[in-house]
Amino acid sequence: MKTCVSSAKISVLVNGSPTSEFCPQRGLRQGDPLSPFLFNIVAEGLNILLSRARQLGLIQGAVVGSSGLRITHLQFADDTILFCNADKEEVGNIKRILRCFEIVSGLRINYHKSVICGIGVDDGSMQEFASSLNCCHHKLPLKYLGLPLGANPSRRSTWKPVLDKFKQKLSTWKRRLLSFAGRLTLIKSVMSNLPIYYLSLFRIPAGVAKEIERIQSAFLWGGSDLRRKIHMVRWEVVSKNKNLGGLGLRRIKSFNQCLLLKWWWRFGVENKSLWKEVICSKYVSLDGRWTPQLISRESKIWSDIIQAVMSNPELHHFYISNAQIVLGDGRRARFWRDKSDELIWGADPSNTFSVSSVYFWSESHLGPILPVAASIWNNFAPPKVQCFGWMAWLGKIKTSSFLHRIGILTGNVNLDCVFCHNEIETVEHILLMKKLEKKIWKVLPLAILWSTWKHRNDCIFNGSQPNLEDLCEIVKVRVAMWLKASPTQVEFSINDLVFNLSQFRVGQVVMAVQSWPGNRSVLQSNIAGAPY
Repeated sequence: MKTCVSSAKISVLVNGSPTSEFCPQRGLRQGDPLSPFLFNIVAEGLNILLSRARQLGLIQGAVVGSSGLRITHLQFADDTILFCNADKEEVGNIKRILRCFEIVSGLRINYHKSVICGIGVDDGSMQEFASSLNCCHHKLPLKYLGLPLGANPSRRSTWKPVLDKFKQKLSTWKRRLLSFAGRLTLIKSVMSNLPIYYLSLFRIPAGVAKEIERIQSAFLWGGSDLRRKIHMVRWEVVSKNKNLGGLGLRRIKSFNQCLLLKWWWRFGVENKSLWKEVICSKYVSLDGRWTPQLISRESKIWSDIIQAVMSNPELHHFYISNAQIVLGDGRRARFWRDKSDELIWGADPSNTFSVSSVYFWSESHLGPILPVAASIWNNFAPPKVQCFGWMAWLGKIKTSSFLHRIGILTGNVNLDCVFCHNEIETVEHILLMKKLEKKIWKVLPLAILWSTWKHRNDCIFNGSQPNLEDLCEIVKVRVAMWLKASPTQVEFSINDLVFNLSQFRVGQVVMAVQSWPGNRSVLQSNIAGAPY
């Protein structure tokens, strides 16, 4: 390890030009993969010092519950939280311990970034302690590892940082620069990162969940607090899985319940964890149980974790049915009730609990799997075309009849089809025209839908004349370009694909009109065969 540290060399950029390499006198270069492991070794020294001080009675720490469990400190990387009594001598001992750590390790404690927080301590004593430690004092809630300690998760103010970040990431100016598929991708990215930390510990209030969904919906379809645009598809449909006819966006409240259910699993399997020792020490009757039990004197966070599952009987039954007890050493078994002392998760092939398995189960109640969804999403078409195919399948594209029905087009506006001028322009008519040559349906359905729609818009807004022969050629070129850009290994050039398309079996396409809820005809695409 000494060789790894002493052999490192770095170079500094001066006016864009690197200087000659030199060996740093302290530490590793920034980004060195050895750095976090080396820091953990050094931080273990602080753990040993604090543990030894507790054994000698120099610090008492915090006493949890009636079992006498004492906690003096918690460490996570370079973030450490210390617990002690509101006693001047004990605070002085903590400062001496930190000074010893500085001398031994060569590191320095940044007291200007450190804060001291008192619970049930008057402001005068807190000012004295803060002056002794040369740091600031703070009242609860206190932010630690990104979470507000001591905050009430039922209050909207606790979730304000999450809402503010959502609004920042999904701002209006970003929407104007992205296509529908790009906005959908960004929403999924933000949703999978920003709120997960909060949702995995706190039970989200219904109002906050609706506000997050409102921000996502406004970013997807457009609009703001001052100007609302038409949302083409209801959020209940959008938030379904793609196989169920939606766009695969997560339902916030349901996902929150799935994340909190993981604490039930951890309660059963992590018997020696510090957090469970704290829970069992505070609520004595929980010790040795496989599932948490609701007690009237529980904290708000732990009570919400239990209530989030208990308030949903189907979710609770799902967990009880799949959390299976298997034979172990019998130490936690209860005679006549438990025959073993180990848990496995029956809803996942790995026998290990996963949030995804619970959320997949929760989505199964939203409706059956639709075969047509695979035709829309499982292909090599660009994402924006796939999204258009999804909206065309739902009958939610902005045709003349649709815009007239919702009040955008009023009066004596011409609603006839731009191609035939004989019938009103509907989704079924514009995308399934009888005059289209038969050979056009031999190519990929989404390419046909997308090209037809683009050609229609060109005729309306740019004054072009309908030309079905050009439309056929555009479809061929588009299919060839998509196929060439797809992950599928194609050894032919785009020209080869375009001029010899009849010799390549892209797929046998069958177009049909299927009945959908509401006795409305919509487009369904079924593709047989695979690209060659």
